[in-house]
Amino acid sequence: MAGSAGVDWSSMHPGDKPDYETAKAHAKETILRNLKDPDSAKFRDSTPLFKTLYNFGMGAIGNYEPLWALCIEVNAKNSYGGYTGFEKWIVKFRNGQPVGGELGVMHAEYDCNTGPGDSSRLAQ
Repeated sequence: MAGSAGVDWSSMHPGDKPDYETAKAHAKETILRNLKDPDSAKFRDSTPLFKTLYNFGMGAIGNYEPLWALCIEVNAKNSYGGYTGFEKWIVKFRNGQPVGGELGVMHAEYDCNTGPGDSSRLAQ
């Protein structure tokens, strides 16, 4: 990450790891709330939970928070009634509860494409 030189990433912990099935159910609920046509949603391919950072500010290192996350692919209808094709969503968790779902943003694609796993990606 830009501007992360000299930061001790190993000291940042996202808390207890959420139960996978519960986290996956919460992720689906979070995503459904953000879709134009939630009844049309088709889910596939979710990753195991992994550690990630979320920047709540505009690039200041003090605004990064370590969180648990999982990625899941969703195909749903848009406002024109057509399916969008499977898109990757990342849902982040704090204290076992979703922080939010994000669609089509760079770090969602990056985190979702670096491969599933339970390893820390804090230093990447």
